Amino acid sequence: MPTQKQRNFDKASIVKSRELQELIDTLNNTTVGNLQSQIDLINTKIDAIAGVFSILFNTNGTLSSEAYTTHTHNYEDETIADTADGTGTSSTATKTTTGVA
Repeated sequence: MPTQKQRNFDKASIVKSRELQELIDTLNNTTVGNLQSQIDLINTKIDAIAGVFSILFNTNGTLSSEAYTTHTHNYEDETIADTADGTGTSSTATKTTTGVA
């Protein structure tokens, strides 16, 4: 049968456990306590961006490799009027760049 001293200790440990849990809950709702979840969110976003550009990182955070997908850009090349009175010829042509290798 537990002694009065053991019962008191049990009650005190339950109270301290509740107080500790309340403290943990409070810290998790502060900037300091929420820091890990913010870091995790940043890592997720960086991983998503890195995936788009096929960027790989070493474990120490340095760049391991990158690869760019081949793509093109359309642009217009326009000749402007080149005479003093503005009567020069003007032409426009759409051109496409070559892909990035």
